[in-house]
Amino acid sequence: MIPGLLGEMPVKTWDDLNAVMERFAQDFPGYFARGFEGIRVVKGNYFMATFTDRGLINISKTEIEPGYVPARDILRAFQKISNGEKLTFNEEHAIESLWHEIMHNTSKRPTKIDRQDVNGKMMEVLNQFIARHTYDQMISILGGQAQYKEAILERGYGYGDWITNFRTLLRYLGISEEDALPHLKEIHHETAWNRQWIEIAEVLAQISSRNISADRLKNIFYTISSSPGDFEEAIRYLFTKL
Repeated sequence: MIPGLLGEMPVKTWDDLNAVMERFAQDFPGYFARGFEGIRVVKGNYFMATFTDRGLINISKTEIEPGYVPARDILRAFQKISNGEKLTFNEEHAIESLWHEIMHNTSKRPTKIDRQDVNGKMMEVLNQFIARHTYDQMISILGGQAQYKEAILERGYGYGDWITNFRTLLRYLGISEEDALPHLKEIHHETAWNRQWIEIAEVLAQISSRNISADRLKNIFYTISSSPGDFEEAIRYLFTKL
C-alpha cells in the first residue's frame, strides 16, 4: 500500500491533483496562510508562480529548461508516487518548484516589492534556499521518497546562479547551511518581504566565524545576481581584506 496522501487519494488527472492539494491545505493550514484557491495550468515563460493573497498557483506548460515542462512533470510526479514508482530528476524537481510556491504562501507578511531590487532578489534567494533544503517534506507527505535532493540543491533550475552565490557566501562566512537554515526559516516566516534582506544580513553577521558587519553583507547582497565566477572572485578579494 502506498503511504501518505497519494495512498488515500491516487492521482490520474489534474482534477485529482487539485483535490489532493485541497486536502493538503486542509491538513496543513500553515502552508497556505491566506487560503488555497487552486492550481491552474498556463502557458507562461516561468516554471510556476503564486498569488499569495489567495493561494492560487499557476504551473506552466512551457518547456523553459531543456526537457523540463513543469505542468507535465508535476502531474507525472503525482501519478508515479500514486503508483509507487520512482521519479525522474525533472519530476522530482517539479515538486521542488511547487514547494517553492507553497513556501511563498507560508509567509505571514508578504509585501509589495520590486523583484529586481535587492530586497526582491534576496526574498527569492531566501525562499528558494529553504525550498531546496526542505522540498523532500512534501514528497514524504505525498507518500514518496526524494532521490535527487543533493543534485537539486547543487544544480536546481530556479534562481540557479543566485543560490550558488548565496551558498558560496555562507562558505566564506564559515557558516554551515544546516546551521543557517533555522535562522533563515524564522526570517522567512515572520519578517515582511521588504525587510528580509536586512535581517538576513544581521543574522549572518551574528553567526559567522568571520569579523564582518551586517552593513558589509548588505552591500554584498547587491551583487547576488552576478555570475558565480565574478561573485566568488569579489568575495575572495573582500575576505582577504578582513
